[in-house]
Amino acid sequence: MMAQYGFPAGILPAGVQGYTLNQDDGSFQVTLPGDCVVDIDGYRLQYRSQIYGNVRAGSIDGLDGVSVKIAIVWVGIHDVEVDGGDITFHAGAISKSSPTEGLVRDIDAYG
Repeated sequence: MMAQYGFPAGILPAGVQGYTLNQDDGSFQVTLPGDCVVDIDGYRLQYRSQIYGNVRAGSIDGLDGVSVKIAIVWVGIHDVEVDGGDITFHAGAISKSSPTEGLVRDIDAYG
């Protein structure tokens, strides 16, 4: 589902059990086997078993269910944008861009 909106496959952990997508407004729900924590390019991300948001070409907003650990606190990632070969995550007042090539791999969070 995410690839049709320009996002790399590695934006979600491997093992997605299902998803719903409202084609009219872009709202979606993704179901994972359980909550998990993964390390990606020096960042610790936490995925809840249910992830919600609104997707359109090159952006996700209203994201709920994905957090990043900053120092000692977890901060929710609320928006994600893809532009060319870069992906930008917005968490609170912090934004971080990285090349998408670092994400294009399956994250095996349950193995």
